[in-house]
Amino acid sequence: MPDITEAPLPKETIAKKLEHSSTASSVDPGETLPVEDSAVRDFYSSAVNESYRLKSELIAEHLSAIGTGRFQWYLFAVNGCGWMVDNFWSQGITAVRPPVGNEFTDIGRLSFSSVAYYVGLIIGAFLWGTLADVIGRKPAFNFTILYGGIFACASAGAQNFTAFCALWAVIGTAAGGNVPVDSIVFLEFIPQSHQWLLVTLSAWWNLGQVIVSLLAWVFLANFACSDPTNCTRQDNMGW
Repeated sequence: MPDITEAPLPKETIAKKLEHSSTASSVDPGETLPVEDSAVRDFYSSAVNESYRLKSELIAEHLSAIGTGRFQWYLFAVNGCGWMVDNFWSQGITAVRPPVGNEFTDIGRLSFSSVAYYVGLIIGAFLWGTLADVIGRKPAFNFTILYGGIFACASAGAQNFTAFCALWAVIGTAAGGNVPVDSIVFLEFIPQSHQWLLVTLSAWWNLGQVIVSLLAWVFLANFACSDPTNCTRQDNMGW
């Protein structure tokens, strides 16, 4: 049982507690309050310098004050299309492997095409993650989308399996580089209260798979060889 003989708290202490509770209860979801905590300052000081930390806090504060408007939703759509294209390539190489295997005769193992693509993904993630800081986020985003599409068109004219794998390795560098650049560009312009939108970009990722499936249903089902014994290029134009 509490000691009822305990001396009452001073009025100043009660006032401070009431002020703290009213401040905490008035914070809206997504709103942030500055925390003057030496442990927090020490944590960030060990990772970044004080000047960078203060600049980041200032930018985050003003982004929160600006809020989410037309530009942020436009950016959501643009970056979503980037994610859609990235998964389009990942699912596309899987979809075209059977007709490619029927057409080319110089194939050691058909899975080498996927190996080449995923090696490109790894290289692209490292390469463009660094280059985006050098040449800028927007040029990196635009260029990875552009040359990925160019080399994808070129892969349709590949004359042998080796050329096909080489072209898809280059496409992999574009897709692997575009994914991190997409995320960075989006997060840099979104206030903290709406950063959860990054997770919803995965819906665009799934849309890329849906588009590949629809295209494969139309073209591969009607314009691709089903028999590898007599498959000419003219009979296998679907992929």
